[in-house]
Amino acid sequence: MLQLKIKLGRLYEYLEPFVKELEKISYGYKASKDYHHAGEDGLFQHSIDVANRMLDIFLENEDKYLPRFENEKTGAYQTRKEKFLFHLALTGLLHDIGKIAIYQVETAYYYVPFITSLRDVKDSIVTEKESKGINYINSTHLSGMVFGTILERAGRKYYESFLYDFQFITMMLEAIHLEHYKIMVDNPILHILKKADGMSVAEERNEPFVQPQEKHEVKEIDLAKLYVELFNQWTRVSTNYWFYTGEYFLVVNPALHKKLIEQISQHIGQPVQEDRVIDELIDKGYTEERIKQVQIKLPSGKVHTFSVIKLKASKVMSQEEIENRRLSKVELLESEEKEP
Repeated sequence: MLQLKIKLGRLYEYLEPFVKELEKISYGYKASKDYHHAGEDGLFQHSIDVANRMLDIFLENEDKYLPRFENEKTGAYQTRKEKFLFHLALTGLLHDIGKIAIYQVETAYYYVPFITSLRDVKDSIVTEKESKGINYINSTHLSGMVFGTILERAGRKYYESFLYDFQFITMMLEAIHLEHYKIMVDNPILHILKKADGMSVAEERNEPFVQPQEKHEVKEIDLAKLYVELFNQWTRVSTNYWFYTGEYFLVVNPALHKKLIEQISQHIGQPVQEDRVIDELIDKGYTEERIKQVQIKLPSGKVHTFSVIKLKASKVMSQEEIENRRLSKVELLESEEKEP
């Protein structure tokens, strides 16, 4: 736990209640019957080890797992990094908590798994269940379900802090659910969890760690199409932050463009890189260039410089729809365009 404190720094105060809750409810449970971390506190020790390793893997290669968005300010990136660090540690702590259901407790005293602690139950005997309902593979589903209960008991400080972020919770739960399955989705927390868990098991068994070859089943999401669909919705409800020239729709950055990136992230349940969206917009023919500074002559006659993405109007909506909306035009002036 000392290593977690050092790596997380001030963030550890939000994680500590979860550590204490995990220590209480996992007391007396093994991580596996005889494969790895099979001591009485094996589940807790393995969970702490995986959390530490997840932080190490990320900190050794931050750019790979959490690239900076284009034009993202240092403060914004630091906040996103702290959220990512915290949820990596929380994922490691809770990834195997569902394994408690694999075991059967024989005791004459009151005991409820996931609620009370075996520390308070005398003369208890813990054995592996013969039932095939919950096993080492599908226990990950239960781990994700139990998170809500643990959050209610240990997460008040976290819930009220800047760290609470539904996008990262979604990524974390997806990683926990898929961790024991041989599929991979575009989720950096899952990638890190699989590696950290494998390293922890290999070291416990005194074996070399070999990165397994996995069947890749990456979520295919047309980000460019989704961007344009969301923009189209904006044009129906608001005239703010975009202009129409007859040939292009000009998406003003950062006013609307940033909102669209945020909406995409919310839609798919995980952060999306701005560069990746723009690359797809270019590849799919929605625009020919990245964010540019242009001069625009407004209907009032005033000329202003804006940073924009130039979406081809014919790719965004039909000419009939444009005419039905009676969109007013602005004039895009010839000027030396510079990247913002």
